[in-house]
Amino acid sequence: PAPAAASSTAATGSPAPAAGSPASADYVTIPLSRTRQEIARVTRESFGNAPHFYVTRRVEMTAVMARIEEYRRSGRKITVNDVLVKAAAMALRKHPEVNVSFHGDHLRRYNRINIGVAMAMDDGVRIPVVHQADQLSVEQIHEEIQGLRQRMQSGRMRAGDMTGATFTVSNLG
Repeated sequence: PAPAAASSTAATGSPAPAAGSPASADYVTIPLSRTRQEIARVTRESFGNAPHFYVTRRVEMTAVMARIEEYRRSGRKITVNDVLVKAAAMALRKHPEVNVSFHGDHLRRYNRINIGVAMAMDDGVRIPVVHQADQLSVEQIHEEIQGLRQRMQSGRMRAGDMTGATFTVSNLG
C-alpha cells in the first residue's frame, strides 16, 4: 500500500477509530510499540539486502472469463484487469487491516479504498487512481480506468487522478 490520503468511514463501513487514536476523515492512526517499530525498520532495511521470492497461485478463472465474454456479447466491455481491481477492493473492504501504510512510529489505516492501477505509457509507468473502487461495479471500474487512460494519453489529467491510492494493482501481462 502506498502512503496517500483516502476519506470517510461511513461510506465503506470501515471500523471506527480506536479510542484515543488521532484520526482524520481519511484514515485512522494506529500507534506502533517500540518493538513493532523496530521490526518494521529491520524489515524495510532487509528488503534491499535480502534475496526475494514471490508466491504465485493458479486461480480457476473459467467462470470469470465466461462472464466477461457474456458482457462482451451484450455490447458491454470489461477486462480481467477490471475484475482484479474489483476483487482487490472487495478484499480490502473485508480485511481493512491490509489497507494501511507504514509511517515510522505508526500505521495509517485508510477509510476509503482507492486502487492505483499501474499503466504503461510511452514515457514510463504511471499509476492513476480509481477512487472508492469498492463502491463501484466492475462496469463502472472499467469506465473509470478507460477515462483515466484517455486523460493520461491526451495530457488532460484532473486534480486527484494520480493521488490518494491506498493499494495498487499492477497487471504484469
